[in-house]
Amino acid sequence: MVKCVLLVVVVFCGLAQAGQSHENKVEVEKTKGNTLDGSGLSKKEEKNHVKEESKQDNEEHEEGDKKEEEEVLEGVRARVVVGVETGWQKGRVEETQLVASAQAFGYDIQVQGGSEVAACDNLDLDYHLIIYLPRSEGVIQREARWLARALQDAGATIFIPPNPAINALVGWRRAVQQAAQDAGVDSLAHLVQHLHSSAHLRSNHRAQIDTHSRVFHVLDDNSRVSSDVFSVDGDVSNEGDDVSSEDDDVSSEGLHLDVTEDRYELKVEGHAPSVLLATPTSDHARALLLSLSDYLTQEHLPGRGCRACAPEGEPTRAAVAPEVVMVGVLIREPQAFLNISLRSLLFHGIHPKHVHFYVHSQVEEYQDVVEGFVDTLRREVKHVTLFKPHGGVVDEAQVRYMLLEECLRLGCNWYLHVDSTAYLNPNIPAMLMNTEHPVLAPVLRIQQGPEASFWRGMEAGKPRLSWDHAHILSDQPGARGYWHASCIRGVYAVRHDILERLVSAYTHSSGSYPDPDLVFCSTLREAGVPMVVMTAVPNTGVMVNSTSHNINTPDFLAFQSNPLLWQLEYLSKTWNAIMTGNFSEIKRPCDEVYQYPTFTLRFSKDLINIANSADKWSPARTQDPRKETGTEAVPTVDQWTSQLGLDHLMEWLFAGTFKNQHILSFPSSLQEEMVLSLVARFQPGEVAGLPQHHDAAAVTFHIYLTPSHLYQGGEMEFPKQKCSLKPEVGDVLVFPGRLTHPKILHNVTEGTLHKLIFHMDTPSMKTS
Repeated sequence: MVKCVLLVVVVFCGLAQAGQSHENKVEVEKTKGNTLDGSGLSKKEEKNHVKEESKQDNEEHEEGDKKEEEEVLEGVRARVVVGVETGWQKGRVEETQLVASAQAFGYDIQVQGGSEVAACDNLDLDYHLIIYLPRSEGVIQREARWLARALQDAGATIFIPPNPAINALVGWRRAVQQAAQDAGVDSLAHLVQHLHSSAHLRSNHRAQIDTHSRVFHVLDDNSRVSSDVFSVDGDVSNEGDDVSSEDDDVSSEGLHLDVTEDRYELKVEGHAPSVLLATPTSDHARALLLSLSDYLTQEHLPGRGCRACAPEGEPTRAAVAPEVVMVGVLIREPQAFLNISLRSLLFHGIHPKHVHFYVHSQVEEYQDVVEGFVDTLRREVKHVTLFKPHGGVVDEAQVRYMLLEECLRLGCNWYLHVDSTAYLNPNIPAMLMNTEHPVLAPVLRIQQGPEASFWRGMEAGKPRLSWDHAHILSDQPGARGYWHASCIRGVYAVRHDILERLVSAYTHSSGSYPDPDLVFCSTLREAGVPMVVMTAVPNTGVMVNSTSHNINTPDFLAFQSNPLLWQLEYLSKTWNAIMTGNFSEIKRPCDEVYQYPTFTLRFSKDLINIANSADKWSPARTQDPRKETGTEAVPTVDQWTSQLGLDHLMEWLFAGTFKNQHILSFPSSLQEEMVLSLVARFQPGEVAGLPQHHDAAAVTFHIYLTPSHLYQGGEMEFPKQKCSLKPEVGDVLVFPGRLTHPKILHNVTEGTLHKLIFHMDTPSMKTS
């Protein structure tokens, strides 16, 4: 990583002469106050008169002194001179924020080499104030007058941070030069080291260790942010300070951001230090400084994120103009819902004649699914390659590197990286490239947790959730915009000129990072390329949760880890419409019988496959050892869902789907519980139908698992209601189970009918 050593000199011009005239004025006033007017007063009266005049003069003088002092501080002019030993990277986020913060508070910027104190060019005044920062991990958040005020209030000429590893200082130039001369050093960094180690040197030059964050506050590994979006927790250490201050009233408020004059300030113990630093050895502190600086410099606004990152106008979902776009699709590990996430890429929104797809899978078991996706993609896109590296290379980092090389060979305008774990809504890939940002990623939440496709925090070389992570993920209007990130993954678009700047983008430090995404992010950070994530468009998609996913686990059982994709795949659009208030989709074919189109054909197929694989079908006898009574009044060929290991799924469906259907059907009835669930089979040669009977349940749910055209017969009849019906696959019938609704299931004469049956009742009426 290129390390920048910065010298920041804030030049205060005008304070010296003002200070000298102030001292002269005070001396003149004192002389006038001691002169007698010869009025012939008695000694006692004269003494009292003089005393009264003196008191009045002192009050006037104090008020005048204070007013003049404020005028002097308000009139301070400042210049920031930055000296770098190894080069100044203009695009680097740290440098950009430091410059932005200085400019925001009226500092001029001058860049120069070396570490010596800069001259005050074209100025005749002797008094200047120096801020020396050893690195770019710093930001200014207050005007220059506050630096002078902090030194003055503390009775100090120099301040240094409490951390000896940070060679920073703030001080009057004359005092700094004299201290450096006494210490025998010509480097400000060496001077700070001497000031830390020598109490005698500090005492001689009125230097203090800034343990109370009057000027500096240093973020470190212990700096944290609380659950409040704009509240920061951190410790202010008093270690190493042998300079006491009698007027310090140190509170334990910690750190927090306040809105001051429509901007944010970081407060420490009730006041705002002028300079924020980050411990250079702490990834967490540096990332925290960056995320805080976004707001302090007003580069980020809470309502819309990064101002400079936002494109002009609203992002569009139109197809990208004719140019070469290469899309690298990687299947990295076992995951749920692979077919769904791959299928989402068919709606990429990029011009089909100018997009090149390269698909690579590292999971051999997915070969059929991947080849099927490639065949489908080729019907839509001209250039599709099932990427198989030469020489049997299977290392993921090498594969990614080869894809980047192929992109450059093609002369691509954009490279779009897509992990198969990303489910993207239509046209999101095209939108990423329409924004023209050099590296942009959509914000995708990983299901069932706070993890997402980006990080703004870093700790111990690894990404972590940032203090404003939850706010950005909230999907609220106030969080929609563009946001700086310390690392991105899953899906991101990279402009061609950035690719040309990256060397070994996925492999340069693979020993330090186990994941190629982290290597890539590290490469971008070192190259000074800002990564940005987008929340400007809501509902861009989701990330599959693949934690501990087994290659043999069917998607049907991934409802807890991936509820959104489960519902997308297994719940019908009609049911989703009903849940958003379109009650016209609810059918009532018979009196008090309600029909809800609820599940997809895949739900039915997958459930039947699980039942047939378990093959624990009951023999349909009145003696049933599964029941507490040992008998069944109306036997069927069935398997209880508990026998299939589906208890948790049924409870989840009951809580999220069937209870809603119960409320919509019978809003005045009691909130009962599920007491029985089973998969039943009806076909010729077995139990083909059921005679008229009641269910031992308050409410019954029949979920049809077979398309109506695949079997003959099997109509459901409610004789009292004089109603007969044959629902379609995925439909749910909801009706009273006892007394009012006896029913008949007519024999299936051809084919096989499968049903999922729920009984709902109060716990005391549990089916035995």
